[in-house]
Amino acid sequence: MPTAGKPRFLHAAQIARYVEGRDTSRVEEVVRIAEAVAAANDTAFNAAIFAERLQSDAALLDRVKARMAAARSELHSFANGVPQLLVRMGKVVQVVEGEDLYGGGVISSLRERH
Repeated sequence: MPTAGKPRFLHAAQIARYVEGRDTSRVEEVVRIAEAVAAANDTAFNAAIFAERLQSDAALLDRVKARMAAARSELHSFANGVPQLLVRMGKVVQVVEGEDLYGGGVISSLRERH
C-alpha cells in the first residue's frame, strides 16, 4: 500500500477491529480492509500479492516485530497497566489513563495537560 494510504488503512483496520468486531488477526480480513481502502482511494491493489507478503515476507515480519517492541517499550516507560494510550503532541508525550480513555474525558484531559 502506498505511504499516503497507510493512515487511511490504519483507521479502517481500527474501525474494523474495535467498532465492527472483525478479526483483524486473520490475513483474509486484513486483505479485505486493504482492498476497500484502495478502492475508496482509487489506488491499484493486488490482493494476492498483499496476502502473500503478509504471510511470508520475512523483512516485513521483522519490521512489525521491531515496531511492536518499540511501542511496548515506550508504553512501559511512561506507565503501567491497561488500557492506556500515549499521545504525542509535538515533542511532548502524554499518558491517557484508562479512566479518561473509556470515561469519555480524553480530549478535555489532553487539553488540561498541554
